[in-house]
Amino acid sequence: NGATLHIVWREERDGNKEIYYKRSTDGGNSWGTDIRLTNNSAISEWPSIWVSDQTVHVVWEDSRDGNKEVYYKRSTNGGVNWDADTRLTSNSGDSWAPFITQIGSIVHVVWQDTRDGNLEIYYKRSTDEGINWGSDLRFTNNSAESRSTSLFLINQFAHLIWYDARDGNWEIYYNRSTNEGINWTSD
Repeated sequence: NGATLHIVWREERDGNKEIYYKRSTDGGNSWGTDIRLTNNSAISEWPSIWVSDQTVHVVWEDSRDGNKEVYYKRSTNGGVNWDADTRLTSNSGDSWAPFITQIGSIVHVVWQDTRDGNLEIYYKRSTDEGINWGSDLRFTNNSAESRSTSLFLINQFAHLIWYDARDGNWEIYYNRSTNEGINWTSD
């Protein structure tokens, strides 16, 4: 909002990979102290951040459960205080490289997932600003890898892009929802 900037990153200063957060309230002229968002002996990496007014949403991949899972946390006061971690995925495969975005009260998360034997794209959303989350939705379903997702929102339209090798080489694919992520078109 205006002059406030927020960043997240992965760092190894504590002996393992952890997620850190920092903000500037004067347009980047000065920065507050580093805030460590994760604190476990496992690897935490691939953070993504989205800010809407005073609510800051962060997702990342975390291996504290023995495999890579997507975790989420938020701050409702501009990054001053943070809620507890919320585990968004729970499966025997690896869930990684999440991307988060929001429009209105709906928060959207996409990520790469190996629960089906190869790398596929999955999605889930929260309709109450990250308090509760819906079930996982599998976007891709082919024998090739699907990876590197980005999600963009304009009004009630959600636009998802990624690349996969279903046609024998890496190509960019697109899918969209016209009703805030409830239903999606074909790739």
